[in-house]
Amino acid sequence: GIDHPTIDFLLQNLRRDGRTAGLPVGVLARADHFARADRVVKDDPLAEAFARPHDEAAVRYVVDRLVARAGRDRIGHAQRQRQAASALEWLAAWCGDPTARRLYDLRPLDDVAARALRTPQLGTRAVTLLARLSSAAGQRTLVDLASSPQQPIELRHAAVAALVQTIQQNGVLLTTEEIRRQYERYNQSAVLDTATQQVLGRILDVLEAPARTAGPTAHPSGLNDGSPAAGSQGP
Repeated sequence: GIDHPTIDFLLQNLRRDGRTAGLPVGVLARADHFARADRVVKDDPLAEAFARPHDEAAVRYVVDRLVARAGRDRIGHAQRQRQAASALEWLAAWCGDPTARRLYDLRPLDDVAARALRTPQLGTRAVTLLARLSSAAGQRTLVDLASSPQQPIELRHAAVAALVQTIQQNGVLLTTEEIRRQYERYNQSAVLDTATQQVLGRILDVLEAPARTAGPTAHPSGLNDGSPAAGSQGP
């Protein structure tokens, strides 16, 4: 039933992309399309056509067949998680090497860390990587993570600690508007739980610390533009 792109074109694209080239693919077809689906996959050893499954047993049969096609190349979920955790640890160590920072453009790793935060088991390692990167994008990600009531409180505290580290290394890299938005988050937190209010207050303390050190006229972003950084309204 896929028309845009057609199933044969889609399968070709999957095989041309290094991320999916070795992925077993099941083509699920209605009865009137099965012959066509079978022709599409006949020369692909990692693809197989199936009648569209309608219950759990049929879905399990499809999955088992595709896993068998992967053979020894199959990497299970648990192993992928271990590999991802190790990769994040290696990247964090690499970013802590001054030579690597001089030789390589590390900015793409901000997105790597941000995507890793979507996986709960990788959260603390992703935060450590963001702390080592000490970039403007990383500071935004850490502030958003720490401000989110949906995230585990331990991870949010870790994000604040990482934010402290990045600010100590490179100062506050957030824009004036981003800092103003953080004050608004705090001012609107009256209906939130106490732990969240405390974390939001801690974030403001961290952002204001450079200004207090530099003097009463300094702005946490390094700009003296009269933004709310001079003081906040409590929840």
